[in-house]
Amino acid sequence: MEEARGIESDVAIDKDKILKSKFFLIVEKLSSAINIVFSGVLFLTPSLCYLEDEYPEFVNVSSTAFTTLTLIDIFIQMTYGFLLVKNDLLEDSFKRKPKRCLKSVCSRCAARRQDPKWFKLKYSFILLATFFFGAYSLWKINTFFKADQTVDFYRLFHLFGFQLNALLSLMVFVFYGNQLESHSGPLETDDDLLESQAPLGNKMV
Repeated sequence: MEEARGIESDVAIDKDKILKSKFFLIVEKLSSAINIVFSGVLFLTPSLCYLEDEYPEFVNVSSTAFTTLTLIDIFIQMTYGFLLVKNDLLEDSFKRKPKRCLKSVCSRCAARRQDPKWFKLKYSFILLATFFFGAYSLWKINTFFKADQTVDFYRLFHLFGFQLNALLSLMVFVFYGNQLESHSGPLETDDDLLESQAPLGNKMV
């Protein structure tokens, strides 16, 4: 039996290797990396149009760099999309398995079972608060040079604080969003737990 399972796993691995060649994997990783870089530059970089009068050369260079990054991102995404279509993986890329808590003993599921309304209200409030904190930080970053075009260490440190707050808000939002999704599945009743434990009890005897 173990040898048969080993053969099946090898066949599955070989199939994945056939579907995803080295070039496909490289493009896939580049696609993820360029998306992260592009999103960081787009949202975590202040708008430089307010500095055009005082620092025209710097603004021109930054604009050219951003345009180049945008074109690279578009090219890689188009290449990645073409490879998905060619390998019949386009539909699979849109499919996402729902996250479900698989722990036999989970404090969050127990809290939800005890008070489901408070469980959803608490997580909804956390998600709403982190969203507004992050949106406020992104707004402050975008308009950072609107009222004051001074560039010094103190103001750059202040800008870094808004960027850090935006990143932390995003991380907390994603974390609690995953927690809410994974612990919002169907809850097992006491009868289900007894039925699942019954075979184990018979085997132990």
